[in-house]
Amino acid sequence: MNTGTAPPNSNGLSTAQMSNASNFLDWNISAGGVWAMPAGATHPVLQWQRTRF
Repeated sequence: MNTGTAPPNSNGLSTAQMSNASNFLDWNISAGGVWAMPAGATHPVLQWQRTRF
């Protein structure tokens, strides 16, 4: 569940916000999706990049 006010598109995200997949709802972050959020990652990565984490 998202709470609070979303920042304007011109603002960046904090490290904590970048580490939370729920801040990327329009991205395809799911099993078999284009993007992934590996455990311990500080930002989303492309599925093919998961082997680096």
